[in-house]
Amino acid sequence: MNDFFIASNRSVCIEALGSKIQVNQFLVHNIDLWYAHAEMIRILLDGRSYSDHAILIELCKKLPDQVNHLLMIALSFDSVEMLIDQLKTHPTDLLLLVHTMMQVNSAVFDELYKKPKPTIKNNKNLKNNEKDQKTWFNHFQLLIAMGHTHSEIMQMSYGAFKAYLDAAHKANNDQVLKMAIAMRQGSQASAKDFKKFVGLLN
Repeated sequence: MNDFFIASNRSVCIEALGSKIQVNQFLVHNIDLWYAHAEMIRILLDGRSYSDHAILIELCKKLPDQVNHLLMIALSFDSVEMLIDQLKTHPTDLLLLVHTMMQVNSAVFDELYKKPKPTIKNNKNLKNNEKDQKTWFNHFQLLIAMGHTHSEIMQMSYGAFKAYLDAAHKANNDQVLKMAIAMRQGSQASAKDFKKFVGLLN
């Protein structure tokens, strides 16, 4: 999915079970309801392509509860629970919906699962490690510092949230690089060269 599809939080409409069904992007505001289920699927995928028919079948067989839970969140359809129940006897439609859900939310499912770092047993190091651990609020604060509001962040698709975070990190890194260059110019360049450098920035 392209950047504008993600940024504008678009959805995809497909036909399954004789009805038009809207498949939506996962949002940040209910990340606690879907992220853990998606992570289990990412672990099982282990970097493999979900475009492979056999892999989709494996996901549906080994993690049916997680797949159904994510479909309930992603699909816009009256009586979505009844729809998912009907899909049990329509495997072709089920695989189509699962594949579309994963495509629409490629920002989630293309992410490689990262194993958590082993816990440090030393109590002193453990306390320091806990202090250094990032929470979702650290990510939110970075975006807020860049001008986003809390309510905007909550309504972002996960793909947009992730893209904005990457852009914010890049902007911070670029700023640090500019400061490092300026400091080096200021300490090592002649007065004439430094004045010329400052002139280029204006």
